[in-house]
Amino acid sequence: MIQAPEPKDGCTFKQPDKCMACVWGRWEASRQFCMLPVCVKETVEETDGCERG
Repeated sequence: MIQAPEPKDGCTFKQPDKCMACVWGRWEASRQFCMLPVCVKETVEETDGCERG
C-alpha cells in the first residue's frame, strides 16, 4: 500500500500570498475560489504603493 507523505508543518495547503485579504475571492479548506476570470491585483499597476484589490 502506498502512503501519503507526512506533512512537515501540519498543513500542506496555503493560500496564495496575492489572494490574502482580497474581497473578490475566498479560501475554503484547501483551495482558493475567485469569482473573477482575471486577477484584479495582477492587472492594476501599483504606481503609488497602495494595495489594490
